[in-house]
Amino acid sequence: NDVFEMFLPDVKIGFDKRFAMSNVVSSNENNDDIISRLTLLFDGDNPDIAYKSLKELKFSNEIVTCVTQLVSHCNNPLPLNKYEMKLLMSKFSTEQMNRLIFINKCKAKRFGEESSEFADVLKAKCIFDEILSNGECYSLKQLKINGNDLMERGVPHGKDVGNILNKILDMVVNEQLENDRLALLEMADEIIGG
Repeated sequence: NDVFEMFLPDVKIGFDKRFAMSNVVSSNENNDDIISRLTLLFDGDNPDIAYKSLKELKFSNEIVTCVTQLVSHCNNPLPLNKYEMKLLMSKFSTEQMNRLIFINKCKAKRFGEESSEFADVLKAKCIFDEILSNGECYSLKQLKINGNDLMERGVPHGKDVGNILNKILDMVVNEQLENDRLALLEMADEIIGG
């Protein structure tokens, strides 16, 4: 603790944080992942503190960015339905999502492996794994149409293209529309036609 305080005076390392950090080290998953360990070190702190401290300690930009992103989200409960999970997945890489789930699992262990908190993390992990294994669409990159398709239909390059694609993505994520090229183009024509 003294070593942490010497280098990171703004970071408070209480029991919960120590417990979660020890779970990372004792776990067989991700235990060599510096990003997970650093995220838990800054858990509960302002992401700006994490950013500033890691920059001062000369960590790489990739580590600083990943840790700061996770610190911003690791105190929010993981989604327990597909729609919200897909929205969260659209903000993170698969690797970052795995870290976020792992961090939540380490934190939930303080309630015990029979607790509802721990069960919720396992349920969220199942939802996440199911979305990935089914190849379900959750990001613009996965849509079977893109901005060029809309511009060919007369939508001027710019914000309108993004707005229409996001509207269509939301319908696909919400399972109101299948991620099928023809169906997506028909919906695009409907939206463009007003």
